[in-house]
Parts: sequence; C-alpha cells; structure tokens
Amino acid sequence: MNARELRQKRKQWKENSKVYRNKKAIAHQNFQRIIDVTPPPSPVSVVQQIREDVAARNRRQMRRRRAILYAKIANLEKKLKNAVKLSEKYKKRYLRIKTKKTDPESPGTKVDALLKNVNVPESVKKKLLFGEALTRDLETSYKDLGKKHEKKKKYYEMLKLKSLQKYKLLHASKPFFKHDTYKRQKPRKISDKMMKVKDDVIKFLEKDENSRMCPGKKDYLKSKNDYSENYCCKYNEEIQAVHFGGGRKQITMHTGVLYLRKDNAIKPVSFCSLSSDNRHDTMAVWAHLKPIFEWIKTQHLPISRLHMLSDGPVNQYKNKFMFEMVCRHLKDLYPEITYFSWHYSEPGYGKGAPDGVDGTLKRTADKVVAEGHDIIDLNSLKPILQSRCPSILLFEVTTADISLMDDLIKQSKTIPTFRGAQKVRQFAPYSAEDFDA
Repeated sequence: MNARELRQKRKQWKENSKVYRNKKAIAHQNFQRIIDVTPPPSPVSVVQQIREDVAARNRRQMRRRRAILYAKIANLEKKLKNAVKLSEKYKKRYLRIKTKKTDPESPGTKVDALLKNVNVPESVKKKLLFGEALTRDLETSYKDLGKKHEKKKKYYEMLKLKSLQKYKLLHASKPFFKHDTYKRQKPRKISDKMMKVKDDVIKFLEKDENSRMCPGKKDYLKSKNDYSENYCCKYNEEIQAVHFGGGRKQITMHTGVLYLRKDNAIKPVSFCSLSSDNRHDTMAVWAHLKPIFEWIKTQHLPISRLHMLSDGPVNQYKNKFMFEMVCRHLKDLYPEITYFSWHYSEPGYGKGAPDGVDGTLKRTADKVVAEGHDIIDLNSLKPILQSRCPSILLFEVTTADISLMDDLIKQSKTIPTFRGAQKVRQFAPYSAEDFDA
C-alpha cells in the first residue's frame, strides 16, 4: 500500500474499533438493565455462562488462526510447486547440454571459437557462418568426387575461383583442392649474381684456413664442443671389468692456438689446459682461459687487442653468461685489453688448428700406454705430455678455479635472456673507445 491507502486503512480501523466499543457498551447497559429487573441468578448459572462465553471466544480465535495457517500453507505449497517446476526445467536443460554431441569441425563451432570474447554485429557473424558453411560444402563435394583426377580438375574449372586469386586467398582453397588443380607458382629465377655468391661461399669454406678435416688421432670428426673429447685414462694391461665397467677416469682437455703479432711477424703458440673436473659450461671455459691470459702477462707482451675464433656451441661459447662475462668482468680481470672480439665459425665438426693440438696430445698419451706405462689420472698424464710435447703449453685447472668463476658471475644481478644467440656469428661488444670508457 502507498501512503494514502495506508492512511485510509488506519482510519477505517479506528471507525471499526469505535463501533465495536459502542456495541459493547450498549450490550453492557442492556445486561445491567436485565439484571436490575430480574431476580439474581444462582451463583452456579453465572459461572457457567462465563465459561461458555470464554469457550466461544476461544473457538472464534482458533477458527481465525486456523484460517490464517491454512492460507499460509496454501501459499507455501504454491511456491514449492513453482520451485520444483523451475528446478526440473533447469535440470533437463543441463542434461540436454551435457549429453549434446557437438562437432568441433562444424561451421557453428568454428565461428563460436573464432568470435570468443569478441562482440561483433549479428550480420558479421552471419557472414562468417556463411563462409564456413560454404567451405565445408565445397570440401564435402570435393571428397565425393573420388580419386579421379579428371573429375576434380573439371570441378575446379567449373567454379572459376578468380576472386580468390585476385585477393590472394587462393591458398585458403587448398583443403578442398589438394592435388594439382590449383595454379602452381612459377619456379624462381636464379640470377648470375646469386650463383656468384654461392660460388664465393663454397670457395671460402673449402680453404684449409677456414674448414678442413680433423687431423686427430683417428682422422674422424669429433664433437662440436672447440673442448676436445675427454681423454679416458688407460692401463697397459686391463681386465675385462675395466673395459666394460665404465669406471674410467676422464680428463678434460681444452686446446687452442695463440697467435701473437710482434714486429709484423706472427708467432703461433699451442696450448692445452687439463682438468679432472669434467664441467664444460661457460664458467669452466673462463677457468680454462684464465691461465692463458696469465701466461701472456708473464711474457711482458703489450697486448691491447684480442680476437678469439671458435665454433659456436650455445652451452659453452655463445650464451648470455659469456656475453655478461665479456661486458662486465673482462676489463676488471685484464685491464690492459682495450678491444675484444669473438668470432664463431660455421656449424660443423673438426675445424681449425686446435684439433691438431688435441690429436697430437692424445696420440702421444696412447703411445706411452702402448710402451707399457699406465695413465690413471691427471697427475700421471701431465708429466708425460710435458716431457714428450715440450712445444705445447700445458696448464692445470682445478675445481676451485671453476668455483671462482661461479662466484664472479653470481655478483651480477639477473641476467636477461639474449634472444637470437644461435644466429650470432660475431661478438664485438665494444669499440676501442667504448671499451676504455
């Protein structure tokens, strides 16, 4: 009820109450008048009348309350019936959705997936649905033609898909023209300039200073790690358990050749660093390179520019940790170097002079074993190589040396990922002026 209706209702209640009180007062007066003119009833009859009046009043109240409760029960039963009906409705709808089999390749499903979380007009959705339905019909008709090529070719010529070719959409028709029915692309013309570039690349790679067969111990292609293959310790006489047990100690060999320019003359120096630690990661690379730089200092050579050439394994020479070491810590470790560059050769195996150093050392060690000596660890291998190959510099790298490099890289904060590291062919982080700065 609004405010006006509520006021009218209250006013009516007041009038009803007033009428009720007047009737009750008149009834009381009539009762008193009757009492005055009639003899007084016995006490028992008066009490009985009062009890009957109370009982009648209680019955009226009970009927009123019962009527109210019946109305509430009827209302609740109606609501319960509606709720049960609604729950059954949604239950059946859920079961229909659950048991409904949808085709993931149907046009409607494809359009819904394409327009997921995208609001577009209904006309656009209809256009997309028309395109998907047409595509499916064309694909079905194409499959119904069977395996005869002539029928498929006539079917293609009958459709005349010139508009698709005009708007460069002919590739979209390949699902229902899978054979030679669509127009082939013309072969690309090879110009004389391209052939000249190809010949130049072949000639460059065929030169001995750029690529050649490995002069190793058995003239085979080694692993691509410019680390050499680990040397397995050997005995002059071995039991079968040693050969098949896999318990041989391995020695890491990191070989290289250093070219020093002095008075316009280039002097090659072969070197090899040995370690009983078989780590081959970036930090181990710097631990193996550190003795070379220290040896250069002892020669009192004014070296300011350093160029390095190696192959390009990502886990060793060409990754974000190597770039971080060169850019952040090389200047602190070797302040006399003002320019640094690292060149990576083409992918492949067995390239360059370091492979010759590796082959020489391993052939020498095997020859010593064949003469009756045992090589069981690094301490027994190093003296043999020093005495038999005096022209090759030998250095020993310990696990502690590699741990120092680990601690050095940990000083850097988070090192960002360098995308495209595999495509890098030359790494020159600074010019001479920038390196000094």
